[in-house]
Amino acid sequence: MAGAEIVAVLLFLVSPAVVIGGYLLLVIFAVAVLVHVLHGWWDVGSLIVYAMAVLVILSGKTQKHQGS
Repeated sequence: MAGAEIVAVLLFLVSPAVVIGGYLLLVIFAVAVLVHVLHGWWDVGSLIVYAMAVLVILSGKTQKHQGS
């Protein structure tokens, strides 16, 4: 799973692939939250904050694409 996260982050950092990398990161964060909860680790607040940060960046990128 760490390898997939690294690939998603690299895509997220490359300007043409920000949207793809962002959605991959959201999927990875969702899977990480699921794994944590299934193991009984309820402290997933930081993962949710990371996902919200990705959503904020994605909302700006998708607005640019719709406006042009």
